[in-house]
Amino acid sequence: MGDGSARGRMASDDASPPGEVFLRARRRLRATTGGDGDGRDDAVTTTAVPMMMSAFEALVGAGDADSRSRWTRLARGGVETPATIGDGDDGDGDGLCVSVAAAVREDAIRAMGLMKIGDARGALARTRTEAFARAEAKGELSFAAMAIRAEALRGVNEITASMDAFGALHAMCGEKEKEAKADSAERSEWRRRRNATALAMARGFMADGNPRSALVWLDALARDEPENPSHLSSAGRAHLMMGDLEGARLCFESAEKTVARLGKAASDEQRLSVLRDRGELLLTSLKFSEAKDAFDAAMNKYETDVAAMVNGAVAAVYGGDLDSSRALLEKRLLLAQDSALGSDALNVATPSVVKNLNSIYELTARAPAEAKHSMGSFVKEFALCDFDASCVAT
Repeated sequence: MGDGSARGRMASDDASPPGEVFLRARRRLRATTGGDGDGRDDAVTTTAVPMMMSAFEALVGAGDADSRSRWTRLARGGVETPATIGDGDDGDGDGLCVSVAAAVREDAIRAMGLMKIGDARGALARTRTEAFARAEAKGELSFAAMAIRAEALRGVNEITASMDAFGALHAMCGEKEKEAKADSAERSEWRRRRNATALAMARGFMADGNPRSALVWLDALARDEPENPSHLSSAGRAHLMMGDLEGARLCFESAEKTVARLGKAASDEQRLSVLRDRGELLLTSLKFSEAKDAFDAAMNKYETDVAAMVNGAVAAVYGGDLDSSRALLEKRLLLAQDSALGSDALNVATPSVVKNLNSIYELTARAPAEAKHSMGSFVKEFALCDFDASCVAT
């Protein structure tokens, strides 16, 4: 997709007027499901996994196979937490009386499932149960449970409370690491958790538009984990937010060298980040054609990456190629509708994508209001539970 001809093909693949693809897709969906006009089956609601979950799962750990299968069922609404809590499991197998620790575990797993479908408010409610309160009063709340609550607070925009919670977690992990025996598995685990909470703090500051504070945490992480290029990439993006292109370039180059040094040991996410870094630096440097080519290269290898897709579309717009940008965003939204629950392709249903398409329709559509309405109605059928519908045209 790096050459101009590829972008031209993308624009000509769908000769439909702006927004028409969504009208056709909704008609097909109604014909398939027999829906009532909104294209949604009453018994099944398709949702997407928030992008934050990849970072969040790294924070609390993936869990055992049983936990992962539970999370999948929870994302489909399949597991309930026992309503009655006792001082211990009565052992009769009826599930009516469970220990506080078991109830907290069930609440935490349920909260994780709710976070996976974008319901941060519901997740936060699961961390404010009687079991959580009892465990916290005894000082027995697990790291994972506290991390889930901190992330849920951020999900409902209680920023200060979330940052305070992560800060307290980071301090606790540091103390636990010091108390553990040197070179022990326990010490390594607390170190991993300490760095995970530090990363959560850095991402929190970045999300709040405070890259300078984020850099303090990222610098500490880069010194503690010199073989992790992700910290250097994040630092580069912080420098971009501050308008420091040279600082960003140096960080991105260091990240790319680290990935090259890791060779086959580098993860797909780390390799993707290098491609994204190139595009973001070029985009910020106003080199729109080169930026578009860099994001195309990222999408060629990692086609479900939303950041590369959105930034590639932005580069196309600023490069004067509105048709290519529109076709790219529309195509990805159509693919998202047909994707399975949990697929990265579903992450494309974000306010930024909707707002970008709205702007393009204002410039290219003969009837902008109609195009925006058909696209907005289509997106709401499969977007996250907490999708900000204010970006959708009415």
